[in-house]
Amino acid sequence: MKTHIKILGFLVAFLAVISMTQAQKCKYDYQKTDEITGKALKGISTELDGDWKLTLHKEDESYCLELRFEKMAGQLTEELAKGSPLVLKLENGELINLVSKEKVTPRAEVAGFVVVIVYYIKYDISAEDVKKMSEQALTFGRIEVQNTTFDISVEKKPAKKFKQAAVCILQ
Repeated sequence: MKTHIKILGFLVAFLAVISMTQAQKCKYDYQKTDEITGKALKGISTELDGDWKLTLHKEDESYCLELRFEKMAGQLTEELAKGSPLVLKLENGELINLVSKEKVTPRAEVAGFVVVIVYYIKYDISAEDVKKMSEQALTFGRIEVQNTTFDISVEKKPAKKFKQAAVCILQ
């Protein structure tokens, strides 16, 4: 009987260490409670390459994915219409199709010695799709701006980081 208790004690300690290790991997950009609504808010970002950065936001039980997309000044100038598509492909071949929540006006920003045009595009995303992204790595993305298609093949390291971000935002 004492052996069973010791084994159970070791198992509980092991699970506690594993859960603490998992929690330590989650480094949120922000994690707070809204002062007015009392809703829990958190967000976590992953840079996929120099032009694409994805941020997962969670407000209470609602999710939002934000794409920060940039190009050299002069390449893009027009607004992005509400309902513009973003297609993300997972390693199992499944596609996640999202549409922008609002019209987006590009901003000019200085990056070092150059000016870039940046779009901050928000998409509602279901908890089910976030769960899929936590289980399967992101391999590819596509957005269309000004009738031009922009693709990204996601490298393994940022894909792994984004998959972990999806795990974290679900917690």
